[in-house]
Amino acid sequence: MFEEHTRWISKGKAGRSVELGVPLCIVEDQHQFILDHRIMWKGGDVDIAVPLLESCLKAYPDIAVCSFDRGFHSPENQKRLGELLETAALPKKRRPSAAERRREAEPTFANARRRHPAVESEINNLEQRGLDRVLTRGAAGFERTVGLSILAANLHRIGLIAQRRERKRLDRLRKRGFRLAA
Repeated sequence: MFEEHTRWISKGKAGRSVELGVPLCIVEDQHQFILDHRIMWKGGDVDIAVPLLESCLKAYPDIAVCSFDRGFHSPENQKRLGELLETAALPKKRRPSAAERRREAEPTFANARRRHPAVESEINNLEQRGLDRVLTRGAAGFERTVGLSILAANLHRIGLIAQRRERKRLDRLRKRGFRLAA
């Protein structure tokens, strides 16, 4: 609260009208690994969408579909993201026109939007990995905490995948009749 980089964040959601902090934007793949992030020291979602996606496309050129929150929408972003991706699921901020509703009803757009809640759960995951209450001081400490939280979330995801594989392997052995020690 007393840090110079902290600012008021108005989310427009029920419960908390404003929060103190610094907005963070993440890019997540289909396996729920965080590929890239940006700390928005200045500006908002509208300003970061295209530069963040361009940097992701340099590292991961196979990205074809991406889903965004309404806060990222602007006519310029709609146009530029449409040029960069096969499907840019970028819903309009306010009430959509008939043409917008038709575009948002297309199967590729709808499929991309269905995957979007995974990003919201990943944000909650980051809060569980240290971003709920940042105790480091200064902007450099905040950046370090963000990086470590993302690393922890990705390592946790690897652990979950390894556990799932081991569980499947053990289930296959049990089906074959092997008795495993508990």
